[in-house]
Amino acid sequence: MVRMSKEVKKGLRREAMKSIRVAFQIMDESTSLEILERRYRILCGKIYMCGDLGVIDYDYQMLMIDLAVDHLVNFKVNLSRFNKEVA
Repeated sequence: MVRMSKEVKKGLRREAMKSIRVAFQIMDESTSLEILERRYRILCGKIYMCGDLGVIDYDYQMLMIDLAVDHLVNFKVNLSRFNKEVA
C-alpha cells in the first residue's frame, strides 16, 4: 500500500466525498427501478473504492453503505407509489 501525506489524503477525501455526494444526487433523479439500482451499484462501488484506497476508514465506509441502502429502499418505495398514482 502506498503511504500518503496528510495533505494528499485530505484532498483525496474531499474529492471522494464530492463524488459520493453527486452520486447520491444523481440517484435522486432516477425514473425507473432499473436506473435506480444501476446508480446504487455505482455509488456503492465508489464507496468501496474509497475504502480500499484508504481515503475513508472502515466504519465510515459501512456507514455510507448503510445510508445508500436506506436511500435505495426509500426511493424504491416512493418510485413505486408514484408509478401506482400515475397508472
